[in-house]
Amino acid sequence: MKNSLLLLSYFLLSFSVYAQNFWVSTNGPLAGSVNSLATNSSGLIFAGTNGSGIFRSTDTGSTWAQINDSDLRYSNVTSIAINSSGNIFAGTNGSGVYRSTDNGSTWVQINNNLANIFVNSLAVNNIGYVFAGTNYNIYRSTDNGNNWTSVGNLFGLEYPVNNIAINNGAIYVSAYDNIYRSTDNGNNWTFMTTINSGVSNTYITSLSINSNGNIFIGDNYYFAVYRSTDNGGHWIQMAQTTNNTFDSTHVYSIAINTNNEIFAGTESDGMFCSTDNGSTWTQINSGLTDNYFTSIAINNNGNVFAGGNSGCVFRSRISTTTSVKESGGNIPNKCTLSQNYPNPFNPSTSIKYSVIKSHNVSLKVYDMIGNQVAVLVNENKEPGTYTAEFKSTNLASGIYIYTLQSEEAIQTRKMILLK
Repeated sequence: MKNSLLLLSYFLLSFSVYAQNFWVSTNGPLAGSVNSLATNSSGLIFAGTNGSGIFRSTDTGSTWAQINDSDLRYSNVTSIAINSSGNIFAGTNGSGVYRSTDNGSTWVQINNNLANIFVNSLAVNNIGYVFAGTNYNIYRSTDNGNNWTSVGNLFGLEYPVNNIAINNGAIYVSAYDNIYRSTDNGNNWTFMTTINSGVSNTYITSLSINSNGNIFIGDNYYFAVYRSTDNGGHWIQMAQTTNNTFDSTHVYSIAINTNNEIFAGTESDGMFCSTDNGSTWTQINSGLTDNYFTSIAINNNGNVFAGGNSGCVFRSRISTTTSVKESGGNIPNKCTLSQNYPNPFNPSTSIKYSVIKSHNVSLKVYDMIGNQVAVLVNENKEPGTYTAEFKSTNLASGIYIYTLQSEEAIQTRKMILLK
C-alpha cells in the first residue's frame, strides 16, 4: 500500500511540475508582437517582431538589442531559421529573406530568383538546403540562400505556405488545411491530407515533429492539436486538457523538446504542455502576464522561450530536459549527470556525475521557484566519476531540481522528496 501511494504521488507530482511557477518574464523586446523565435548553439536568442525587425539577447533574455540593419529594422519578421554553420535566415512579409553570418550583427538581403517576397516560413535541412514558404509557393536554395528555385508550383498551391518542418530528410509543409511531404529535397511532393484522414476544413497554424516522427499540428478553426503517427496519412484530434480550454482557443504555436514534451501556445488561454505524446494537456500559465503566444523556441539547455502578442518573451525558470545517461568505464568520455537514487527519496539520496577534465565543477539543488536550497559540490575536480549525497533536512515534500555546471555543459534533472 505504501509503495502504491509513493507511485501515485510520483505520478501526480510529475504531471503537475509544469503548472507550478513555470515562467519568468524577460526584459523585452517589447517592440510589437513576437512572431518568431530561434536560439543558436551558443545560447543566443533571436526574436522576430511585427514591424520592428529582429532583436537579439545574449543573456537568456535579461537584455535585448535591436538589429541595426536599416532595411531589416522596420520589417515584419515572420520566421527565423539557423543552419549548422550558425548562419541565420530571416523571412519577412514583403522584403524577402535576409541572412547573417555573424550572429545577427549584420544582414544581407538574399532574394535572387525569389519571385514572391512575402515569406511566411523557413527551414533548413540536414544538408544545408534552405526552404522558404511564401504566399502560394515554396522556394529552395542549395547555396546558402544566394539563389532560389521554385519547387512548390509543381502541385499548384492555392494558399500561403505558413509552416515548414523537417524530420529525417522528409520535408512537411502546410498551406491552409493541406499538408504536403517531400522525401527528395523538394523535387517531388505528396499530398498528405484526404477527406478520411481526420483533418479537413481546418486552418493549420503550426507544425512540429518529435524525435519518434510523430507530427503535431495546431489548428485555429476547430481549436485543437492533431497528431499523426504515420507520416501524415491519418490524424487524431488531441484536444483534451485538464480544464478543457482547448475547446475555445486557437493554437498558434507548437514546439517539442528533446524529451518529446510538447508545448503549445494559444490565442487566449496562454501556454499548455503535454508529457504523454499529446494525449492529455496541462495549462502552464504561472508567471505569465500575457495569454496570446505565437512563437516558441527551446534552447540546448532545455529552457523554453515563448513570444507573446504583448511583445514580451517569457522564459521557463528551469530546464525542461534531462541529461544523457552516464557512460561506462573507469575513465569517462563525457560529462554526465545521472538520475538520483533512490527517487522518490526520504531523507537522503545519491547523485552520480562524471567530469572529463580538471576544472571547477558545481552541483546545486533548487526548489521549483528557483531558490537555491543546497550546494553539494563547488570545487575543482579531476577527471573521474563521483557521487554526492543530498540530505533533505528541513525541506518539505515536493519536486527539486539539481544542476551540474562544468566547462563542458550545464545539465539538469528533477528529483522528488516524499516525506
